[in-house]
Amino acid sequence: EKQITHMALHDALTGLPNRILLEDRIKISIRRASRTLQKVGVCFIDLDHFKSYNDHYGHLAGDEALKGVSKVLKTNIRGADRLYRYGGEEFLVLLPQISIDGAKIAAAKMIEKVKDANFLHCKSPCQIITISAGACSFSCDDGVTSWKDMIKRADVRLYKAKEGGRNRVVSED
Repeated sequence: EKQITHMALHDALTGLPNRILLEDRIKISIRRASRTLQKVGVCFIDLDHFKSYNDHYGHLAGDEALKGVSKVLKTNIRGADRLYRYGGEEFLVLLPQISIDGAKIAAAKMIEKVKDANFLHCKSPCQIITISAGACSFSCDDGVTSWKDMIKRADVRLYKAKEGGRNRVVSED
């Protein structure tokens, strides 16, 4: 039964917690932040030009790339932070007790570390796999009212990062 529960709450490819666990944890984090007047941040991350990666190298290689990137991300977050596989080539990092500035710094570090890993991607302008990120923070004074609103804002900012040239983080509307 433990194994079935683990399989239901974790991504089979990367071993990371999935959206089911994310939704539970982000709700808890926001409730705690509201109660203690703390902040909580998220970074929504997407691999750049991943469709062209899969088209060129094949989906099995794409799976290996996702595993490699997830390892880089996981080893470059704080101990209190949590990395989730959101879906496809998207990841979300939950950052307890961190402001929007801290979330932006965390995302920039992850972007650099993925670049430094030097995963080849001949169909990318950089010739390596890169990521883009949207960062958002919840605090009692920033207008974010729910976990869904927080993810939505981070997602909008992620798309701004993509539109702005990729391989970057956007943390404002």
